Amino acid sequence: MKPYFLCMESGGTKTLTCGIDLDGNILYEYYNGVGSPAVDYDLALRNIFEGIEHVYCKLKDQYELVFIELGISGLGRVDNVQLLKDDIHNKYSVDVDIVTDAEMSLHSIIKNERVHGILVVSGTGNATCAIHGDKFMIVGGGGQLLEELGSGYSLIHQSVLEIKRKYEHGIPYDEYDLEVLKWTNCDDFPNLKTYFYAHTKSQMASFAHNVMNIIRSNQDNINLYNIAKTNVQKQGFYLADQVTTITDTLKIPNGSILGLVGGFWRDNHILLESFKYHLKLKNKEFDIVNIDSSAVMGCYYLALKNWRKTC
Repeated sequence: MKPYFLCMESGGTKTLTCGIDLDGNILYEYYNGVGSPAVDYDLALRNIFEGIEHVYCKLKDQYELVFIELGISGLGRVDNVQLLKDDIHNKYSVDVDIVTDAEMSLHSIIKNERVHGILVVSGTGNATCAIHGDKFMIVGGGGQLLEELGSGYSLIHQSVLEIKRKYEHGIPYDEYDLEVLKWTNCDDFPNLKTYFYAHTKSQMASFAHNVMNIIRSNQDNINLYNIAKTNVQKQGFYLADQVTTITDTLKIPNGSILGLVGGFWRDNHILLESFKYHLKLKNKEFDIVNIDSSAVMGCYYLALKNWRKTC
Protein backbone atom coordinates (compact mmCIF):
# COMPACT_ATOMS: atom_id res chain seq x y z
CA MET A 1 0.00 0.00 0.00
CA LYS A 2 1.11 3.56 -0.67
CA PRO A 3 2.24 5.54 2.38
CA TYR A 4 0.54 8.72 3.60
CA PHE A 5 0.70 11.28 6.40
CA LEU A 6 -2.21 12.15 8.66
CA CYS A 7 -2.15 15.92 9.16
CA MET A 8 -4.36 18.13 11.30
CA GLU A 9 -5.07 21.84 11.66
CA SER A 10 -7.09 22.29 14.83
CA GLY A 11 -8.51 25.72 15.58
CA GLY A 12 -10.84 27.61 17.84
CA THR A 13 -13.94 26.98 15.74
CA LYS A 14 -13.18 23.99 13.51
CA THR A 15 -10.69 21.20 12.97
CA LEU A 16 -9.42 19.96 9.60
CA THR A 17 -7.88 16.49 9.38
CA CYS A 18 -6.33 15.31 6.12
CA GLY A 19 -4.66 12.29 4.63
CA ILE A 20 -1.82 13.55 2.42
CA ASP A 21 0.43 11.39 0.27
CA LEU A 22 4.20 11.80 0.08
CA ASP A 23 3.90 14.10 -2.94
CA GLY A 24 1.63 16.52 -1.10
CA ASN A 25 -1.65 15.45 -2.66
CA ILE A 26 -4.65 15.53 -0.32
CA LEU A 27 -6.28 12.11 -0.39
CA TYR A 28 -9.14 12.86 1.97
CA GLU A 29 -10.20 15.64 4.31
CA TYR A 30 -12.57 15.75 7.24
CA TYR A 31 -13.95 18.70 9.21
CA ASN A 32 -15.34 18.63 12.70
CA GLY A 33 -15.72 21.10 15.56
CA VAL A 34 -13.51 23.09 17.91
CA GLY A 35 -9.98 21.74 18.25
CA SER A 36 -8.35 24.29 20.55
CA PRO A 37 -7.86 23.16 24.15
CA ALA A 38 -7.80 26.85 25.09
CA VAL A 39 -11.45 27.16 24.01
CA ASP A 40 -12.90 23.92 25.36
CA TYR A 41 -10.34 21.43 26.62
CA ASP A 42 -12.40 18.24 26.75
CA LEU A 43 -14.34 18.89 23.55
CA ALA A 44 -11.18 19.80 21.67
CA LEU A 45 -9.43 16.57 22.61
CA ARG A 46 -12.51 14.54 21.67
CA ASN A 47 -12.60 16.24 18.27
CA ILE A 48 -8.87 15.73 17.75
CA PHE A 49 -9.11 12.00 18.40
CA GLU A 50 -12.29 11.73 16.35
CA GLY A 51 -10.64 13.46 13.39
CA ILE A 52 -7.65 11.14 13.50
CA GLU A 53 -9.81 8.03 13.79
CA HIS A 54 -12.18 9.11 11.02
CA VAL A 55 -9.44 9.74 8.45
CA TYR A 56 -7.50 6.65 9.48
CA CYS A 57 -10.52 4.40 9.04
CA LYS A 58 -11.37 6.02 5.72
CA LEU A 59 -7.93 5.35 4.23
CA LYS A 60 -6.66 2.22 6.00
CA ASP A 61 -7.76 -0.21 3.28
CA GLN A 62 -5.93 1.65 0.51
CA TYR A 63 -3.02 3.46 2.16
CA GLU A 64 -0.47 2.89 4.89
CA LEU A 65 -0.24 5.53 7.61
CA VAL A 66 3.44 6.33 8.25
CA PHE A 67 3.41 9.57 10.28
CA ILE A 68 0.99 11.79 12.21
CA GLU A 69 1.58 15.55 12.39
CA LEU A 70 -0.77 17.79 14.36
CA GLY A 71 -0.89 21.58 14.46
CA ILE A 72 -2.94 22.54 17.50
CA SER A 73 -4.20 25.96 18.47
CA GLY A 74 -4.05 26.52 22.22
CA LEU A 75 -1.45 23.78 22.65
CA GLY A 76 -0.13 25.55 25.73
CA ARG A 77 -3.25 24.46 27.61
CA VAL A 78 -2.21 20.81 27.28
CA ASP A 79 -0.40 19.93 30.50
CA ASN A 80 1.51 16.98 29.08
CA VAL A 81 2.04 17.07 25.32
CA GLN A 82 4.29 14.01 25.45
CA LEU A 83 1.49 12.01 27.06
CA LEU A 84 -0.85 13.06 24.24
CA LYS A 85 1.77 11.96 21.69
CA ASP A 86 2.19 8.63 23.47
CA ASP A 87 -1.57 8.00 23.52
CA ILE A 88 -1.81 8.55 19.76
CA HIS A 89 1.36 6.58 19.05
CA ASN A 90 0.18 3.62 21.09
CA LYS A 91 -3.11 3.49 19.21
CA TYR A 92 -1.79 3.85 15.65
CA SER A 93 1.80 2.54 16.01
CA VAL A 94 3.40 5.41 14.07
CA ASP A 95 5.57 8.34 15.08
CA VAL A 96 3.68 11.47 16.14
CA ASP A 97 4.72 15.12 16.22
CA ILE A 98 2.63 17.95 17.67
CA VAL A 99 3.31 21.66 17.15
CA THR A 100 1.46 24.91 17.71
CA ASP A 101 -0.76 26.27 14.97
CA ALA A 102 1.72 29.14 14.58
CA GLU A 103 4.61 26.78 13.83
CA MET A 104 2.39 24.85 11.42
CA SER A 105 1.48 28.05 9.56
CA LEU A 106 5.13 29.08 9.40
CA HIS A 107 6.07 25.80 7.71
CA SER A 108 3.24 26.27 5.22
CA ILE A 109 5.20 29.20 3.76
CA ILE A 110 8.79 28.00 4.04
CA LYS A 111 7.83 24.57 2.61
CA ASN A 112 11.13 22.87 3.56
CA GLU A 113 12.69 25.03 0.84
CA ARG A 114 13.99 27.90 2.98
CA VAL A 115 16.39 28.02 5.88
CA HIS A 116 14.54 30.84 7.61
CA GLY A 117 11.16 32.51 7.73
CA ILE A 118 8.86 34.58 9.94
CA LEU A 119 5.14 34.41 10.70
CA VAL A 120 3.06 37.14 12.33
CA VAL A 121 -0.33 36.05 13.66
CA SER A 122 -2.75 38.87 14.40
CA GLY A 123 -6.37 38.06 15.02
CA THR A 124 -8.23 37.81 18.30
CA GLY A 125 -4.81 37.15 19.80
CA ASN A 126 -1.26 37.43 18.61
CA ALA A 127 1.97 35.48 18.20
CA THR A 128 5.08 36.09 16.15
CA CYS A 129 7.30 33.12 15.39
CA ALA A 130 10.37 32.50 13.29
CA ILE A 131 12.71 29.70 12.30
CA HIS A 132 16.35 29.78 11.33
CA GLY A 133 17.76 26.35 10.60
CA ASP A 134 16.94 24.19 13.61
CA LYS A 135 16.18 27.18 15.85
CA PHE A 136 12.53 28.07 16.42
CA MET A 137 11.25 30.93 18.57
CA ILE A 138 7.95 32.58 19.50
CA VAL A 139 7.51 36.09 20.90
CA GLY A 140 4.26 37.74 21.93
CA GLY A 141 1.33 35.40 22.22
CA GLY A 142 1.33 35.49 26.00
CA GLY A 143 -2.45 35.62 26.22
CA GLN A 144 -4.54 38.29 27.85
CA LEU A 145 -3.13 37.60 31.33
CA LEU A 146 0.46 38.29 30.26
CA GLU A 147 0.84 40.25 27.03
CA GLU A 148 -1.31 40.33 23.94
CA LEU A 149 0.02 43.33 22.02
CA GLY A 150 -0.70 43.50 18.31
CA SER A 151 -4.18 42.01 18.07
CA GLY A 152 -7.87 42.77 18.07
CA TYR A 153 -7.97 42.05 21.78
CA SER A 154 -5.04 44.36 22.45
CA LEU A 155 -6.76 47.18 20.55
CA ILE A 156 -9.79 47.01 22.86
CA HIS A 157 -7.87 46.17 26.02
CA GLN A 158 -5.72 49.26 25.66
CA SER A 159 -8.80 51.38 25.02
CA VAL A 160 -10.27 50.12 28.30
CA LEU A 161 -7.01 50.89 30.11
CA GLU A 162 -7.10 54.44 28.74
CA ILE A 163 -10.65 54.91 30.04
CA LYS A 164 -9.48 53.57 33.41
CA ARG A 165 -6.58 56.04 33.48
CA LYS A 166 -8.82 59.00 32.71
CA TYR A 167 -11.40 57.92 35.27
CA GLU A 168 -8.78 57.68 38.00
CA HIS A 169 -7.25 61.07 37.17
CA GLY A 170 -10.50 62.94 36.64
CA ILE A 171 -9.76 63.53 32.95
CA PRO A 172 -12.82 63.97 30.71
CA TYR A 173 -13.47 61.18 28.21
CA ASP A 174 -12.96 61.99 24.54
CA GLU A 175 -15.28 60.95 21.71
CA TYR A 176 -13.53 57.65 21.22
CA ASP A 177 -13.80 56.71 24.89
CA LEU A 178 -17.51 57.46 24.80
CA GLU A 179 -17.88 55.20 21.76
CA VAL A 180 -16.23 52.31 23.63
CA LEU A 181 -18.55 52.87 26.59
CA LYS A 182 -21.53 52.94 24.25
CA TRP A 183 -20.58 49.63 22.60
CA THR A 184 -20.59 47.96 25.99
CA ASN A 185 -23.72 49.76 27.27
CA CYS A 186 -21.70 51.25 30.11
CA ASP A 187 -21.87 54.80 31.42
CA ASP A 188 -18.52 54.92 33.24
CA PHE A 189 -15.41 52.90 34.05
CA PRO A 190 -16.79 50.98 37.09
CA ASN A 191 -19.53 49.53 34.88
CA LEU A 192 -17.01 48.89 32.11
CA LYS A 193 -14.78 47.01 34.56
CA THR A 194 -17.67 44.70 35.46
CA TYR A 195 -18.51 44.21 31.79
CA PHE A 196 -14.88 43.46 30.94
CA TYR A 197 -14.55 40.66 33.50
CA ALA A 198 -17.92 39.19 32.55
CA HIS A 199 -16.93 38.67 28.91
CA THR A 200 -14.38 36.48 27.17
CA LYS A 201 -11.28 37.53 25.32
CA SER A 202 -12.99 36.78 22.00
CA GLN A 203 -16.04 38.83 22.94
CA MET A 204 -13.92 41.85 23.85
CA ALA A 205 -11.79 41.45 20.73
CA SER A 206 -14.92 41.49 18.55
CA PHE A 207 -15.22 45.24 19.22
CA ALA A 208 -12.15 45.70 17.01
CA HIS A 209 -14.65 45.63 14.13
CA ASN A 210 -16.30 48.71 15.62
CA VAL A 211 -12.97 50.52 15.60
CA MET A 212 -12.41 49.63 11.96
CA ASN A 213 -15.93 50.82 11.13
CA ILE A 214 -15.06 54.20 12.64
CA ILE A 215 -12.06 54.41 10.34
CA ARG A 216 -14.06 53.35 7.28
CA SER A 217 -17.12 55.53 7.80
CA ASN A 218 -16.34 58.44 10.10
CA GLN A 219 -13.84 60.56 8.23
CA ASP A 220 -16.34 63.41 8.54
CA ASN A 221 -15.54 63.37 12.26
CA ILE A 222 -11.81 63.87 11.87
CA ASN A 223 -11.06 63.80 15.60
CA LEU A 224 -12.77 60.43 16.16
CA TYR A 225 -11.22 59.07 12.98
CA ASN A 226 -7.71 60.12 14.00
CA ILE A 227 -7.95 58.57 17.47
CA ALA A 228 -9.18 55.26 16.05
CA LYS A 229 -6.50 55.31 13.37
CA THR A 230 -3.74 56.05 15.88
CA ASN A 231 -4.84 53.17 18.09
CA VAL A 232 -4.68 50.73 15.17
CA GLN A 233 -1.30 52.11 14.15
CA LYS A 234 0.00 51.34 17.65
CA GLN A 235 -0.81 47.69 17.08
CA GLY A 236 1.26 47.80 13.89
CA PHE A 237 4.16 49.19 15.91
CA TYR A 238 3.89 46.37 18.45
CA LEU A 239 3.93 43.74 15.69
CA ALA A 240 6.94 45.34 13.99
CA ASP A 241 8.72 45.44 17.34
CA GLN A 242 8.10 41.71 17.80
CA VAL A 243 9.52 40.99 14.35
CA THR A 244 12.57 43.14 15.11
CA THR A 245 13.16 41.27 18.37
CA ILE A 246 12.81 37.80 16.91
CA THR A 247 14.86 38.44 13.76
CA ASP A 248 17.68 40.07 15.72
CA THR A 249 17.75 37.17 18.18
CA LEU A 250 17.75 34.47 15.50
CA LYS A 251 19.94 36.49 13.09
CA ILE A 252 17.38 36.26 10.30
CA PRO A 253 18.51 38.34 7.31
CA ASN A 254 16.56 40.87 5.29
CA GLY A 255 14.79 39.40 2.29
CA SER A 256 13.43 36.43 4.23
CA ILE A 257 9.80 35.45 3.74
CA LEU A 258 7.34 36.90 6.27
CA GLY A 259 3.82 35.53 6.38
CA LEU A 260 0.78 37.36 7.75
CA VAL A 261 -2.16 35.38 9.08
CA GLY A 262 -5.20 36.23 11.20
CA GLY A 263 -8.40 38.19 10.92
CA PHE A 264 -7.00 41.49 12.22
CA TRP A 265 -4.84 41.78 9.09
CA ARG A 266 -7.82 41.30 6.79
CA ASP A 267 -8.70 44.46 4.83
CA ASN A 268 -6.72 46.46 7.39
CA HIS A 269 -4.41 48.66 5.33
CA ILE A 270 -3.73 50.96 8.30
CA LEU A 271 -2.33 48.09 10.37
CA LEU A 272 -0.25 46.88 7.44
CA GLU A 273 1.10 50.34 6.56
CA SER A 274 2.05 51.00 10.18
CA PHE A 275 3.71 47.58 10.40
CA LYS A 276 5.77 48.19 7.26
CA TYR A 277 6.64 51.75 8.32
CA HIS A 278 8.03 50.68 11.68
CA LEU A 279 9.94 47.80 10.12
CA LYS A 280 11.53 50.26 7.70
CA LEU A 281 12.57 52.50 10.59
CA LYS A 282 14.50 49.50 11.92
CA ASN A 283 16.01 48.81 8.48
CA LYS A 284 14.04 45.57 8.19
CA GLU A 285 12.90 44.46 4.75
CA PHE A 286 11.12 41.16 4.11
CA ASP A 287 9.17 39.34 1.42
CA ILE A 288 5.70 39.80 2.92
CA VAL A 289 2.96 37.34 1.91
CA ASN A 290 -0.61 36.88 3.11
CA ILE A 291 -1.78 33.43 4.17
CA ASP A 292 -5.45 33.22 3.28
CA SER A 293 -5.83 29.50 2.74
CA SER A 294 -5.59 26.57 5.13
CA ALA A 295 -2.23 26.13 6.80
CA VAL A 296 -2.60 22.35 7.11
CA MET A 297 0.05 21.91 4.41
CA GLY A 298 2.51 23.15 7.00
CA CYS A 299 1.88 19.87 8.78
CA TYR A 300 2.62 18.02 5.55
CA TYR A 301 6.03 19.69 5.22
CA LEU A 302 6.81 19.01 8.87
CA ALA A 303 5.68 15.40 8.55
CA LEU A 304 7.80 14.91 5.44
CA LYS A 305 10.88 16.31 7.16
CA ASN A 306 10.33 14.36 10.38
CA TRP A 307 9.47 11.10 8.60
CA ARG A 308 12.61 11.26 6.45
CA LYS A 309 14.68 11.44 9.64
CA THR A 310 13.24 8.09 10.70
CA CYS A 311 13.75 6.32 7.38
